[in-house]
Amino acid sequence: MMNILVLAEQHEGINKKNSFEAITLGRKAADLTGGKCIALCLGESSNADDLKQFGADKIVHIADPNLNHANSEQYTYAVSRIAEEEACKLIVLSHSATGKSIAGRLSVKMSLMCI
Repeated sequence: MMNILVLAEQHEGINKKNSFEAITLGRKAADLTGGKCIALCLGESSNADDLKQFGADKIVHIADPNLNHANSEQYTYAVSRIAEEEACKLIVLSHSATGKSIAGRLSVKMSLMCI
């Protein structure tokens, strides 16, 4: 069993389209491994619950206004902390400026591969 963590990106409190795509991929990976698909929302989000309809088993929402704008250090810390708490072995990031800015940092911090 392998839990999958998906970073759901928002813009002005609304989930981006790439978040729904990433959740769909996370759901498929969770189904293959027998784990859960866990969505992580950072900052204020008015539609975090919408992620469930795309396959998230659980939504972790850190509604800290300091996380409304992507900061690679803060995001890396938050993602790695939740991944450890939820025993996630795979983290799905979108191919976006945010995903690219934290992928390498997460790889080093958590001693994981980045593909």
